[in-house]
Formats: sequence, structure tokens, C-alpha cells
Amino acid sequence: MPFEELFSCGIFPEEDDLGPHGFDREFCHLFLYRCDKPLDGFRLQPDEVTGLYRVPLESVRQMADHTFTECRMEGVKLEEDGTLTAVRTTGKAAEFVPHPAAYYGQLLKAWDRYREMNDAASGK
Repeated sequence: MPFEELFSCGIFPEEDDLGPHGFDREFCHLFLYRCDKPLDGFRLQPDEVTGLYRVPLESVRQMADHTFTECRMEGVKLEEDGTLTAVRTTGKAAEFVPHPAAYYGQLLKAWDRYREMNDAASGK
């Protein structure tokens, strides 16, 4: 995908306390990308991703305000042989990458800006 097609959500500084091993500090560059490709059309990195799922936007909002417990979701999971299998499941809070609520808040603010820009461009 061309970098110019990405919508920047900004940079999110994240710090994880590793206990006696110190801290893991990183800067997450966040982007939105409009893509109509089916989920089974992606090639996933096995050491980074176990599956790819559609999650209702309301569930992401709940992650941002710490009220999320679970949601129904559809997607694909990566099998050991590298193939993708279609899945309908319930995603529980503990199964998502443990980002702080501010991370989701930053994404949601950018999503709202993205929608406003697209609505204005289309005359809505």
C-alpha cells in the first residue's frame, strides 16, 4: 500500500514495566487505511499475528473507556500450516493486545476526524 493512502492517527508513546528487567519504551505510529480486501486475502506474519477479525466500533469505544468485556466477531485465524480459516467467535477482553485506554482513545479521535473529512468530501 502506498504510504500516501494512510491516514495518520499520530504517535502513541507506550511504556511497559518489565519488572527487574527494566522498561520497554516504544513509539507506536498509528494509521488508518481504507481497504475493501476480504480478510482471507491478507498474508499474516505468524510471529506477530494469530488472526484478523472485524470488531464492532462500539466494542473499540468500550475498550477506550474500560467497559469492554466481550464481543461477537468474524474473521480468519492462522493455522499451523499457514492457511487461514474463517472463524465466528466471541472475543474476550483478555484476548486483545493489552493497550492502554488512551491508545484506543487516540485511534477513535482519528477515526472521527477521518469520517468527518470523508463526509465533507462526499457532501454528507
